[in-house]
Amino acid sequence: MKNTSFTIRSVFSLTILSGVAGLAGIVTLLVTGLINEHQEADKHVQYEMDNISRLLEEHTQSTVQKVDLILLDLQGQVRPNDMRLSRGANSSRARDLYALLKSHLETVPEVSELQLTNAKGEHIYSSSVPLPLVNISGLYYFTRLRDEMVAGLVISPPAISHTTNKWSLVMTRRLNFKDGSFAGVVNAVLDMEHFQNQFATLNLDVHGAVALYDRELRLAARFPPSEKDMGKVFSGLTVEEFLRKGEKHGVFHAKSAVDGITRLFSFRQVGDLPLIITVGIAEEDYLAVWHRHIWQYSIGAVIFCLMVVAFSLRQRQAEEALHQDEVRFRYMLETSPIAVSIASSSGRKVLFANQRYAELIEMQPDQVEGIDPTVYYLHPKNYEEVLQSLSQGERVTNKLVELLVPGSQMKWVLSSYLNLKYGNELATLGWFYDITERKVAEERIRILAFYDTLTQLPNRRLLNDRLGQALAASKRSGRYGALMFLDLDNFKSLNDTHGHGAGDLLLIEVAHRINSCVRETDTVSRFGGDEYAVVISELNSDKDKSIAEAGIVAEKIRVTLAEPYLLTVPQDGKSDCTVKHHCTSSIGVVLFFNHEVGSEAVLKCADIAMYQAKEAGRNLVRFYESDN
Repeated sequence: MKNTSFTIRSVFSLTILSGVAGLAGIVTLLVTGLINEHQEADKHVQYEMDNISRLLEEHTQSTVQKVDLILLDLQGQVRPNDMRLSRGANSSRARDLYALLKSHLETVPEVSELQLTNAKGEHIYSSSVPLPLVNISGLYYFTRLRDEMVAGLVISPPAISHTTNKWSLVMTRRLNFKDGSFAGVVNAVLDMEHFQNQFATLNLDVHGAVALYDRELRLAARFPPSEKDMGKVFSGLTVEEFLRKGEKHGVFHAKSAVDGITRLFSFRQVGDLPLIITVGIAEEDYLAVWHRHIWQYSIGAVIFCLMVVAFSLRQRQAEEALHQDEVRFRYMLETSPIAVSIASSSGRKVLFANQRYAELIEMQPDQVEGIDPTVYYLHPKNYEEVLQSLSQGERVTNKLVELLVPGSQMKWVLSSYLNLKYGNELATLGWFYDITERKVAEERIRILAFYDTLTQLPNRRLLNDRLGQALAASKRSGRYGALMFLDLDNFKSLNDTHGHGAGDLLLIEVAHRINSCVRETDTVSRFGGDEYAVVISELNSDKDKSIAEAGIVAEKIRVTLAEPYLLTVPQDGKSDCTVKHHCTSSIGVVLFFNHEVGSEAVLKCADIAMYQAKEAGRNLVRFYESDN
């Protein structure tokens, strides 16, 4: 009996010990599993947040670069004397500047207003009507550009725009007089609502948040919106520690200073700009499954008899959590505002493409999968270079790729790529940001910068370039060239009698007539107002013959321009009116040969000869005469 009791106690003890050991083993396994699951969930969300912050950084930087191109072009086109005109002036130049600002504004929907501000801080030109009655002489970005000649692009702290009454950032550049002194600034008011609307399209679960700050961590835009915190400086944020160390991107856990929710954040400084993007997903959202598992595993550890069931449940839930993560990642890609595709690295076929990618290559989404990813590349070798770089462990970001879609125009995209596992095979994930509109806008800006908007002739800037080329060509070839400077003799009377509409028609017709008198290789330019210039290159190596050849062309132009003009002038609310007008020209001509002087000196000589023609009675051709 004693032995039996001992045996029972031994068995019971062994059972207890086995149970305790088993329970300890299960608890150890569960704790280890929970730790690993937490780490995997954290790692997966870090990867998602980093990708989203990178996409937002690229979009924001692209937007700022596009607006800065507008500012640089306006900086080049505004003349020093423009900044001396009085506020609200109604001159033809003031109207031209208003039209210039308005046309530029149409190319950048992110900008609500373009402004020219004089050295006193007064807005003297604006794309909006009426002109805002605002003085900005005491504002940070104005004083910085006033005091620093080489400040470059300056971005203001976020503030409410006096014009739109919306939160905005002001991008601005300095304007100078000819002597380098401060003439004022050119401003672009960047609407923060554009960024907030973009942030709203992202899928960051229930409590996710996206924000844009300036370098001093003033809140410029946020989703979900928080109007009371806009423009507020959030000192002491974790991101500040990264910035002090010189780090431009990073991932961290922190409690939000806006709503108190603890999130996993990814931040990025936008290039070298004083702008910071933060993207955060709440821990309570992405760890919801993990928190449920703690409770489930605890029950499984305490109720030993349900160990197998609890373990099986854990496995199923873990798989479901992974599946949900994959569904969420796929949903993020499918709803992304940027085109995304995943292509197999071996079979060379598209495995996944979102709606924006299908729109980019102008196909139905169900037709994209299975096609060769290089079929729409203008240069397929670009894709080969991408795969080679990825195979060597290099990053491929912001690669300019040209796409040629059959039956459509050329498209330009900025593309970024990375390798990943998709299913059971190695694949390449690509982001494609369509910058076709930006490229088209840049071409429009180029035309505005170098061509006269009324006559479509090269303007003064392009004339200087062409004249410089002609001077260099003369030096190389040993042949003379000629510059002609033309001024219409009685243009003002037409404007005074019949209005600027008739004057514009005459200027256009004069351009056509001059073009008909010269070769395609020669340059006809509208110099300004009713003045034109003609550059003729590759005349003769003999001076007298060159004078004769240039004289023939000049005389042909003079005779052609002296013929009567029949101008059909539109009348508001009335039938068109036909105006007959006689207009002659005074033409000054200067030859150049192997010149060491610059374009300005040649232009000055042609201008002197033109005034000699006017003083001699007009409707004449005069050559500039000099000892040299």
